[in-house]
Amino acid sequence: MEVHRAWGFLRSNPLRVLIVSTLILVPCFWHKRLEAGDLPSHTYNAWLAHLIARGQAPGLYIESRWNNILVDLTLEKLGVWVGFLAAERILAVVSVLLFFWGAFALISAANRRPPWYLVPAIAMITYGWTFYSGFMNFYLSLGLGFFAVVLFWRGARTDWLVAAVLALLALLAHPLGFLCLVGLGAYFRLTEILHGWRRWVLFAGAFLVVLGFHYYVKRLHGEYWHTKDFFFMNGADQLYLFQGHYVKLVAAVLAFGIICFVFGVLWSGKETPTDGHSERRWRFGPSCSSPPR
Repeated sequence: MEVHRAWGFLRSNPLRVLIVSTLILVPCFWHKRLEAGDLPSHTYNAWLAHLIARGQAPGLYIESRWNNILVDLTLEKLGVWVGFLAAERILAVVSVLLFFWGAFALISAANRRPPWYLVPAIAMITYGWTFYSGFMNFYLSLGLGFFAVVLFWRGARTDWLVAAVLALLALLAHPLGFLCLVGLGAYFRLTEILHGWRRWVLFAGAFLVVLGFHYYVKRLHGEYWHTKDFFFMNGADQLYLFQGHYVKLVAAVLAFGIICFVFGVLWSGKETPTDGHSERRWRFGPSCSSPPR
């Protein structure tokens, strides 16, 4: 059971997890106000909803929605107990931890060992463009989705119930995060089934789907889209926050990612024994077995 393994991981690495979590949360406290663009608007909406519920905002009403609401609902309920500013900080802390450790768990599930050497890179993405812009429902949805994917992919059937709850919460937070969850889950499951050139077809198909969605969104909301820069086409834009000051950092991370990708392809192309015979098997994507230590 993946939940049991997660508990075992925490029991085996309590100090390391505590230190990493503490360092990860430092940016949530080093400013008087959180640098997360739209987050104050969520807090304001939660405060208004509280006033409406108490009848103190005549003329205003709450529109019924089923998605893109988890952050606002949490702020509304938590704000009544601890105050809305404190609730905003607590929500940011929980969201950051969910996103960071969710990404960490997903990479661990793919690699079959904890990626401690990638902690700085995961931390940079955790405080990337999405957090800075304050798109907290989408951000929280991704964090929940990462854990759900791990449970659906590597977990037993008893883990799927927990994964279903996390998937439902991800959907309440933002449908795009839920869509990422479904896409990642399907992709990883297929990598377990397909072998050889079929994995390359799977990768090419997934790439074309993402590219097609990109151009669909660009055409639908062209007035808000700025993707002429190469960085915005591969995810490196998460680090491209303050114009030229971060170009070198983005380039270094992008180069590191390309090197890792090429190394992974070459490593997976090595000959591995199968049923007493030696054959070349290209294992693109998550490996089904642990890499040699």
